[in-house]
Amino acid sequence: MKKRYLIAPILTGIMLLTACGSRYSSDTMMKSEAANGQADYYYAMETPATAVETADYEMYDEAGFSEFSGKPEVGESAQTATTRKLIRNVCMDVETKEFDDMIDFLQNNVKAAGGYIESSYNYNGSSYDRSGSNRSASIVIRIPADKLDQFLADIKGRANVISRNENVQDVTLTYVDMESHKNALRTEEESLINMLAKAESVEDLITIESRLADVRYQIESMESQLRTYDNLVDYATLSVNVSEVEELTPVAEQTAWEKMSSGFVASFHNIGRGLANFGIGVVMNLPYILVWAAVLIAVFFIGKAVIKKIVRKIKAIMEKKNVSVKTAEEAPAKA
Repeated sequence: MKKRYLIAPILTGIMLLTACGSRYSSDTMMKSEAANGQADYYYAMETPATAVETADYEMYDEAGFSEFSGKPEVGESAQTATTRKLIRNVCMDVETKEFDDMIDFLQNNVKAAGGYIESSYNYNGSSYDRSGSNRSASIVIRIPADKLDQFLADIKGRANVISRNENVQDVTLTYVDMESHKNALRTEEESLINMLAKAESVEDLITIESRLADVRYQIESMESQLRTYDNLVDYATLSVNVSEVEELTPVAEQTAWEKMSSGFVASFHNIGRGLANFGIGVVMNLPYILVWAAVLIAVFFIGKAVIKKIVRKIKAIMEKKNVSVKTAEEAPAKA
């Protein structure tokens, strides 16, 4: 019967310890747990118990709090004791005259670097309102973080980089806090398993099993989040937008003479492109032109015939009126 009175306060203390672990940092959490834990153990030792029970409590104290997994050394913060967790995201817009070669380069170099393509979108440039090929592609690449800088340098050497945006997110503190909380839950899980073996009533069994299931669910959830963080940290995310162009966009500031020269050449180039587009448009729309030309010709001839017919009728009417007038004039003269 004495064991039953001990289970309830110990279980309550463990639940309070877990709640504290989610609110404070790893150092504060460990100190608070040690203090609360020792108070429970003093209470247990003051209560009459067998030698086996006392040994179990001492073992739990030593395993649960004195040797806390992941605890930094004295005077050392959790952030410096743990490798910094940095998530890098880079977005680039590049243009190239050799579209196929650039796509092949990205695919081959990603595999060589140990990365993979997460998603890709390709546009083949087919459009009736364009004269040339204007292909483009959007590729999301996951590449080992330690090889990202070299990969970016290789892209810069193969294509004209129009824009680049990089974002670095430091999740070290969040990661350390989550890992410490997971370790605290592991300790609680072990103690609950030991208590479950000693429970003597159905009510105690239900209470302990309910808490154990909740603790295991929290552990699995945190392990899933930690794996997600590890993946984002180990593999940087690179989004590359590749555009095929006929002329590369200058990335350096041009002098006045260079601007005039390039503008003059571009004007002739635009004129030639305009004439080519006009010729292509005429050929593409030739069936429509022929149909409308036939319709207009038919309307013209039909209209011309109708007009001639109307004119003849008008002339006939006018001739009749003239004859009537002459007849009326001749009648008095005969009289």
